[in-house]
Amino acid sequence: MDMTSSNQRFVTRRLPVPVGLHVLRYVSSADPKRPPVVIVAPKPDEADGLDIVFAPGATHDVLERVGDCVVIRALRAAAVLVTTASHVTARSDDVELRMERLDAVRDAVPAPVPAPVMKTASAVSAPAADPHAGIFEIQGHVQRRGDCAAGPDGWLGAAGAVDRIEAFGVAWQRPAPGLRLHYGCTVEDGTQHVAKLPGQLVGSRGRSLGIAEVRFELGGKRASEFELVVSVSFQGGAVRTVAGRQIALAGPTGSERITGLRVGLREIALALPAPERSEPARPAAPAARPQAAVPA
Repeated sequence: MDMTSSNQRFVTRRLPVPVGLHVLRYVSSADPKRPPVVIVAPKPDEADGLDIVFAPGATHDVLERVGDCVVIRALRAAAVLVTTASHVTARSDDVELRMERLDAVRDAVPAPVPAPVMKTASAVSAPAADPHAGIFEIQGHVQRRGDCAAGPDGWLGAAGAVDRIEAFGVAWQRPAPGLRLHYGCTVEDGTQHVAKLPGQLVGSRGRSLGIAEVRFELGGKRASEFELVVSVSFQGGAVRTVAGRQIALAGPTGSERITGLRVGLREIALALPAPERSEPARPAAPAARPQAAVPA
């Protein structure tokens, strides 16, 4: 494809890249007859410590067809610019790209193992660590704070905060074979946004509008074994937590702006009984608004 030809159209998106070694795969195209080529390049102001390695013989910076991939090594949190270049006669620019973590996640150094102790009949063992804790990386744009990421407690923004979240993106912090995360939101002006890439920001970054509703869906061949646990804080202090494979969360009246967001994953077999998992009784939220389909 002639990348300089006037009969091409280009769409560029920012893709966050967490610290680590990753592979970015060109999974599918909405137009299989005229699939776009995908250009992957470092974001100029976030290129420090970022290496992008294409396959031998590949055109530099370009994933030419479905099935191509590129390896990305990030020594610090950064971002790449992903540009789809489509022929003007193509019926869609939409593609699905999937980023998978290749290396092991190295968090804090494990604490020393305590000396063995004798267990008695009355002893209560400590609960096992959650194997899926911290599996998501959440970034976003918060009023008066600018671009930021979720803190150690997992919250983007904060429960009970005043400053609204204006955009957010969720990416896998480490591999989750057989699972795909789709997400989107509705901004307070009524416009709806759906992420087309892992970690892509959705919302109103740069337009100073709050988010009134968030939507999440878990897909993939192992989706029936897991559920999402999403907590949202709204202006005014209301906090809602919902678990499930498909989640749409808005405030009591549907107009409250979101100030805090936390997203987790857990195996259904390890989840609490249904009465404890259901959210507290609150005024009914408005029905979820229809949303655009996310590429499979």
